Amino acid sequence: MTDPRQAPIPDGPAVLPMILIAAGRREDDPAAVWTALLDIAQTGSGQGEVPVWSGSTVAEVVAGVDASVARLRALLDDGYDRSIVVPVGVLDPAGDPFTWQAPLAAAVDGLRASHPEADILDLGRAAPDPAVEALAHVLAIPRNDSPSMLAGSLVRGFSGDPAVLARFVACLREALPKGTTIALRGSAVTGQRHAEDVPFDADGPGTSDLDVVAIGEHVAALWVPEARLMGGINTLPLSDKAPWVAPSLDPTRRRAQAVVKRPLSLQAMAGWFLDLRGLVQGHPYVILDEPT
Repeated sequence: MTDPRQAPIPDGPAVLPMILIAAGRREDDPAAVWTALLDIAQTGSGQGEVPVWSGSTVAEVVAGVDASVARLRALLDDGYDRSIVVPVGVLDPAGDPFTWQAPLAAAVDGLRASHPEADILDLGRAAPDPAVEALAHVLAIPRNDSPSMLAGSLVRGFSGDPAVLARFVACLREALPKGTTIALRGSAVTGQRHAEDVPFDADGPGTSDLDVVAIGEHVAALWVPEARLMGGINTLPLSDKAPWVAPSLDPTRRRAQAVVKRPLSLQAMAGWFLDLRGLVQGHPYVILDEPT
């Protein structure tokens, strides 16, 4: 296959698409592959980057469709049956990403046909792709400096699919005030219930809830006065059991809940109070969406 972006442009270097590849084995923790991908995405500098190895997972930046497909094929032949492909851009701004996404997608389809046992997630199916945009946005948030925690949250809360995260955030944004930051805490982040040795989804797929926090100057006003604690620093959780605490927001919460196919609890909280709880009570969190 000939890469349409590998022809030299006049008086300039070759234009090559940059593609992130992460791979692991199906018997391993699925979050491990995402951890490797997020790590290389946060630290990688481009073509020729040394691959990131973590146990039986690998992630690297590859330049060019042909080189990327060859690398994926080699990983598949070596028994790496879980892969993620993320087209992220070109080396030169003159390059048009849309001209090479179609050949890459066709090549991935060919690899799927020749390796039916493998699970290959291609985040470049559409252009522009909301899944890629969501992943890039989460990676750009300075406070999300732990790839393993972010990866685990993505796998547990959003089925390891940034497209689900993108739809979830877009749904919540419909009703939250402009400038609201959306954070995730609880067992979806830590992997187990707080102070209990009970893993996430211990009672079956989709049984554990997502504990989401909305942070912003005006967001607490969506809760009824009786549900605002300490003057609005914190609120009672909005959930299936307590829709009365923020009745105008509950229809949006239910739609977001349908996106992730699991219970959703939503609180408003001051950012400093969320940080304090994380420090004192050991409640870590990740930011899912933060206004730029």
